[in-house]
Amino acid sequence: MTTISLRDQATIERAISRRNIHHIIGDALEQELDQTLFDWSLFFATRFDSWLEAWTTAEPSKQFYESKIKRLQALTPWLQEHGLDYLMVLTLSSTMAPAMMGKATCTYQQAVGYLAPHMPHADPFDAAKTAAELIAIGSNPALLYAVEPQGAGNMSLVRVYVTPAVNEALSPAVNWINNTGFNPPLVEPPKHVTNNRSCGYHTFEEPLLLGKFTKHNKPLNLPAINAVNGIQWKLDQEVLKEIDEVPADFNYASQQTKTTYLQQCGKIVEILGDLPFWLGWQYDSRGRMYSHGYHIDFQSYEYRKAMLSFNKYEVLT
Repeated sequence: MTTISLRDQATIERAISRRNIHHIIGDALEQELDQTLFDWSLFFATRFDSWLEAWTTAEPSKQFYESKIKRLQALTPWLQEHGLDYLMVLTLSSTMAPAMMGKATCTYQQAVGYLAPHMPHADPFDAAKTAAELIAIGSNPALLYAVEPQGAGNMSLVRVYVTPAVNEALSPAVNWINNTGFNPPLVEPPKHVTNNRSCGYHTFEEPLLLGKFTKHNKPLNLPAINAVNGIQWKLDQEVLKEIDEVPADFNYASQQTKTTYLQQCGKIVEILGDLPFWLGWQYDSRGRMYSHGYHIDFQSYEYRKAMLSFNKYEVLT
């Protein structure tokens, strides 16, 4: 286990929940693919500039594309506010998100769905059209990802492929997600739980019942899960100033030491900072509730409990 994998797992939830998506690139790509990332940025910027100039300065002969011209003109003030670098990272993150969940490909529509909410257009169809064009602009099979048709012009069969080098660079994060149960806190409110198949995470489906042999479709108390999922937490900065005295009998994860455990806890604390966050909850076979969290969890030892505070609370007298 490495701290970079833990960091990437925590930022996954930000990517899919469409908040702070610019964090998703992270060290995995920067450290392993720095030159490729630089080359792709130049490629994207060159194509983007030509594309935007061609349409925002279109001659009257192209006025039958009036809706497209207005759509791209609306992108200009947004671009002036946020910058081209931010737009490039958003575009790349939208294609990387499936890869960081362990998938080599996603449909064009999925990638567009990740990017469209960040576009400045009020009309969702305009946002989707702009997002689709931006993803196509960044397509280069020799660099980070490629958009490849899988049928005779049938958009439903278009796939976005990340390159083998990207998959390799992201493999530590992907392995962490696929092979451990250390799900991170959520930095956006959990999804409303409506059935036994989900405990509220945005990035994956995990049954409400803990354990391999306890899954069923019988009624569970979903309102109770949604109630505890809705509790907003924050880290107690005063407690964090104290030394974390891990109990001698603490049960570390497989092949883990006290040093690596504390490093990973520190990384989670660094990521969350003063962000509010939420915990995903599940039932065990006896109906007891347990919150997700190996590093951030008030059901652990005393220091772990004390480091958590309510973000919103009322004083009861």
